[in-house]
Amino acid sequence: MACILSKDRQERYTVRQREVFKLLPQNGRRIDTIALADQFFRQTKYRKPRHRRISILGLVNSLSEKVRRNKEPFRVRKTKRRGPHPVQFWIEGQ
Repeated sequence: MACILSKDRQERYTVRQREVFKLLPQNGRRIDTIALADQFFRQTKYRKPRHRRISILGLVNSLSEKVRRNKEPFRVRKTKRRGPHPVQFWIEGQ
């Protein structure tokens, strides 16, 4: 099942949230914040910030919260923080 963000929900998704959503794996695999940040800033026109891992983490966390509040038929999941290891993200259908 392909997961697509709705356009007619109460809380609208930002351009950056839609762009990062396209990079999240939907087939059971996971992507960590380092790889996601590298892909995101390589494929978009945005300047690569010094603390890109933290900015991607905030972006995906806000996307995940909006997906939950908009009652989409899927969820953006993440692993718990494990010290120096990066957080991993994936999309999971309900």
